[in-house]
Amino acid sequence: MLNREHHIEGFVSISDSGRSGARKVLLTHPSGATCEIYTKGASVASWTLPNGGEVLFTPGLSYNFPHWDGFDLFAKKKGSDETKDDSFTMNFDILDTGIRELWNPEDNTYTANPYVTIYTTDDDDSRKKWNDNAFQVTLTFTLEFDALNISHSVENKNTINNENNDVLEIETTVKEKLDFEYASGYRGHVRVADLTAVPPRAYYLGLDDCVYFDMIDKINGEKVDPQVKFTKDLDEYEEKCFTLTEKTERVYANVKRDSTMLEIGTGSSIVIEDYDRFAIGYDYPDEETALKQTGNWHDRAVFTYWKSKENKNDESYRWFSGLGFGNIAKLVKLKAGQTQTHTARLVVRDATLSESIIRERDAKRSYEAVEREFSKREGYNMEGAELPTDFQ
Repeated sequence: MLNREHHIEGFVSISDSGRSGARKVLLTHPSGATCEIYTKGASVASWTLPNGGEVLFTPGLSYNFPHWDGFDLFAKKKGSDETKDDSFTMNFDILDTGIRELWNPEDNTYTANPYVTIYTTDDDDSRKKWNDNAFQVTLTFTLEFDALNISHSVENKNTINNENNDVLEIETTVKEKLDFEYASGYRGHVRVADLTAVPPRAYYLGLDDCVYFDMIDKINGEKVDPQVKFTKDLDEYEEKCFTLTEKTERVYANVKRDSTMLEIGTGSSIVIEDYDRFAIGYDYPDEETALKQTGNWHDRAVFTYWKSKENKNDESYRWFSGLGFGNIAKLVKLKAGQTQTHTARLVVRDATLSESIIRERDAKRSYEAVEREFSKREGYNMEGAELPTDFQ
């Protein structure tokens, strides 16, 4: 019944054929690009380009799937200052499906881009964890030829009702107790070239000049409380571009707009742009209004569990780099009845920037090595009388 209601021939199909019988939505672009979205956790299990190349995927042994994929929401308990991270996998329902058209100036045609909107509301689990906070989370995924747009909104539905369930007018001091404060984010596995290859070919860029938080102890590889660090304290070139070489879980706060890039090692990169291409014209009348109304996800996360001690035969860590984005480091506060929208666009570009940075780094290090060797030369102590006076 659900599939018939939201099915769009050639564009959107819904089935319970996911892992362990999970419900999934399959978006198909006219170009041949596809995207599989699980309603449990709002996770993107697979996103492939028209040429069959996979951008996002879920590793084979799927360590704790779908916890490490998809959407996360953390909320402060209502009427409390407690901000303990206490997330859980949310189950979403399908709200709407459809097609959004985008003008293509190259051939003067419109391209049909399928989308699905899913939503979830507070339930027994969330109310128990977050002191009866009432909210609604809505996510829209729109698939393009070479991009995936994600629009996410949170609505604060906290109210005070009488015995007839009528909403009561309340004083300002009481309203403050109905505030909904949250952090949210999205994370997925990006398919990359072998991370253990020498030299490495998968690099993160655009995560410089900001504060970051390390959640993994470098010595024992165990998770610890966030350690605040500054990228400016890193090696100059490690700040500009880096690859994963060990277990990592790190959050970068308030990165530069539209700068985050992950080179996948094939001559292409996935770039996070801080807007939804379809927000203008569909959700908002113009770009200025869209920018005012959308609180973009400016924090970034990188992660890998590297070689798992629990699953020693699992080699999937070699083929992905974890990438996340959201408002992770700072809570968003919503008054009762308010809604906040966050948008992002993942787009694949035929571009790499690490090569020039690495060439510059290697040239500088070679020069510094020569300088060190030069400084080791044996010195001569000579009196002035010993110096030659005639060079003819």
